[in-house]
Amino acid sequence: MYLYIDDKNFWLDFGCFPEKISRLKKLNQIKFKINLYDNGTGYQTAIDFANKFTFLKTLKTLPETIYASKSDHYWWSFDGCQLLDKKIYQDKDYYDYAGRDIKKWNIELIVSYKDVYGSNKKQVLERDIKLKKLFNE
Repeated sequence: MYLYIDDKNFWLDFGCFPEKISRLKKLNQIKFKINLYDNGTGYQTAIDFANKFTFLKTLKTLPETIYASKSDHYWWSFDGCQLLDKKIYQDKDYYDYAGRDIKKWNIELIVSYKDVYGSNKKQVLERDIKLKKLFNE
């Protein structure tokens, strides 16, 4: 699963949130668990890790809408988002299965939202959000 904030995407830990829209509509906040891995090798992967880590570390507010996706087969849109809490810590007990020197960082974002939508196509979600805003204004 992926979480999309602005133009960045982050790999979410499995089982991080209930996928049923009926359940999500009853909740008013959600905790996203993001795992970032720093393997220290490769120029592009080091830059990608540094950009994502810096973005999350300096994150103070969220955009109005953030998205989550399950391998492009289903999309969730969280509307009216606010960042309630953020925790960033290194998993000191992490050991790579192949014995490589990889550092794991755990990021937990607690986000409140006003509404949530779900669809199998991102374009349908965006259209529904625009129509709702148009008719509510």
